[in-house]
Amino acid sequence: MHNKLFIVVLLVAAVFTPRETAGQPNGAPVIFAERMPFAVLPESRLWLEGSANVVDFSCRATEITTYGGLAGLDTLSRVPAPHGDVMLEVHIPVDKLDCGRGGINRDMKNTLNFRQHPYITYRLDRNQLMGLEVDDELFVFDISTWGGLTISGNEKQEEIQVEGKFLGPWQFRIRGSHRIAMSEFGLTPPSPMMGLIKVDDTLVVHFDVTLCLRSCDTVVQLQ
Repeated sequence: MHNKLFIVVLLVAAVFTPRETAGQPNGAPVIFAERMPFAVLPESRLWLEGSANVVDFSCRATEITTYGGLAGLDTLSRVPAPHGDVMLEVHIPVDKLDCGRGGINRDMKNTLNFRQHPYITYRLDRNQLMGLEVDDELFVFDISTWGGLTISGNEKQEEIQVEGKFLGPWQFRIRGSHRIAMSEFGLTPPSPMMGLIKVDDTLVVHFDVTLCLRSCDTVVQLQ
């Protein structure tokens, strides 16, 4: 779960972080040696999209729990190297998925075996910065990530491409989408109405998430 967060985070922290001088000798900035937690802000969105022979559907997560954070970030460091340890795990309660219709909710939750495996989880194992630029005075970046996605108790390593933008002090936004096959997690797509409705094996996971560093709630109800 530990990996190196590239120097971009250090640089952006140095640019955007307010200089806190209270209690510091000679007005020196604070050195953050302790772990700063990641937390998802309520404006975030995460949803699944699927298709069937008669209708497409979308299921949004109404609750997300995050664990982990950024440790060892020193805002005084000038070392041009990977800096700071990232620890991130995300839990999505299957029972909190909302597909907009009672029948689809029931079928999707049963397909995901929510009683035996109540959470979809993602564990970040490694990331790599692929690009960095400035857009309207905000740093934007592209990152390749590798981690373990667990659905219905079955874990699979996934490579996910992420687009990000720093929004200001201690906040950044990440967006992306990723295709998964239900069968690769040991799941059989639902076939309601005595098999008349055939759901495709492929789901597309979309995320548009705003994260904050520092003291934030780790369990949020999404809008």
